[in-house]
Amino acid sequence: QTHGLALLSFDTNMVRYSPEKGEQFWNDALARVRSTAGVEFAARIPRFTAAGATVIGMTAGATNRLAEFSVSECRSAFAVAAASAPLMRSYDATSPRNPAMSDRTSYVIAPNGRIIFSHTGSNPVEHAAQTLAAVQTWRAANPRR
Repeated sequence: QTHGLALLSFDTNMVRYSPEKGEQFWNDALARVRSTAGVEFAARIPRFTAAGATVIGMTAGATNRLAEFSVSECRSAFAVAAASAPLMRSYDATSPRNPAMSDRTSYVIAPNGRIIFSHTGSNPVEHAAQTLAAVQTWRAANPRR
């Protein structure tokens, strides 16, 4: 049993692979969305924390750039970690188009380990706003003792 709420947010891969170049490169459209998600969640961290929630960002790609992304986009406000294929499958967070990629899905997990809210969608602002609302609703119904 955990001591507080947890918010687990899976994101799409951070990079694409270019077979022609034999290297990974940042996909600009994904990078903009991801940056927005990082900034939106980071801006709400004081409210998540006040409600007793821990935020963890997860991705299936560019694990070599997670530390950089955590500082530059997430403002070092919350943990960012690599999501393995088994972990993504266990949360049903794989992309329908590519099971090796994570889908943009966020979960609010109660202290008893039950998922009390989930949101899947491409709008990062909605993820941050809706998960915060779910956390605050849960906290209002379950005040600290």
